[in-house]
Amino acid sequence: MESRGLRGRLLVFLLAVLATVAPSRAATAAAVWIVLSQERGAYGEVADTVKSALAQKRGAPALEIMTLAEATTRAGEDRAGRKPDLIVTVGAQAARQIATLYPRAPLLHTLIPRLAFTELAHGQAAVRHRSAIFLDQPVDRQLDLVRVALPRHKRVAVVLGPSSRQQLGELRAAARERSLSLSVETISEEGELIGALNRLLDDSDVLLSVADPVVFSGATIHHLLLTTYRYKVPVVGLSRAYVEAGALIAVYSTPQQIGRQIAEVLGRMAANGWALPAPQYPKYFAVAVNERVAASLGIILDEEEAILHRLMAVGRGESADSL
Repeated sequence: MESRGLRGRLLVFLLAVLATVAPSRAATAAAVWIVLSQERGAYGEVADTVKSALAQKRGAPALEIMTLAEATTRAGEDRAGRKPDLIVTVGAQAARQIATLYPRAPLLHTLIPRLAFTELAHGQAAVRHRSAIFLDQPVDRQLDLVRVALPRHKRVAVVLGPSSRQQLGELRAAARERSLSLSVETISEEGELIGALNRLLDDSDVLLSVADPVVFSGATIHHLLLTTYRYKVPVVGLSRAYVEAGALIAVYSTPQQIGRQIAEVLGRMAANGWALPAPQYPKYFAVAVNERVAASLGIILDEEEAILHRLMAVGRGESADSL
């Protein structure tokens, strides 16, 4: 009897301890900062989407959205305060500065080109504490777009710059897998671009854009589009803005789609002890078409939604030739 009573008192004691410990753990949600390169525009749209997606999620982290200026000020003032469990940067400027200000913090860089992330991570001792959701699309998806939307355009031209030349092997392998021929010119500075295009475009059906600031920038895009138009060669752009400027077509990800992916990554991290995932390309994407450019080049294209549907099907493993 005495032994049974002792066990009963011990059980009551353990339940009382658990009752006091469990609420304190639940109340201490993981702290996640979202640091924006700029407060408005695409950066703000990404943050708003993440906040909305996680608002009703059980076990969601405590989000704090701030500008880069605010994060910079806090780095100088709040050295003794609680550090975040994760910092999500939105945009390349925030990625560069936060990596310097918080060298030991786990960082998830978003809305950043893959090459910019590679350059940022190069030589850093804490690479294992860095990951990314890239802004640009994978080469496979871009070339699948060519096959799906422009099945007769088999000769693909690419101009690579100092940052993107490392992608040459990846581009060649992806083109070979899709029975596309690839012609490549490599340049070191903007002044070499037009000469490279003149050498390429006579024997090419389409120009594929790559994320390289020497090749594709505000300073080069006008002359590049004029040159390709003179040769009647369509351009596969990097974004909807490129299509609006004169590229024929692009596959890209919207700020809302990137925000949705960030929220999903944060949900998985919360369930797995906040271990950072491997760097990844956008999961969700859209297609933009410039109908005016298509008409002027004599190219007949399907509607954006139809092209997107086929591109997604190819991504699931269906054959482009059967769609």
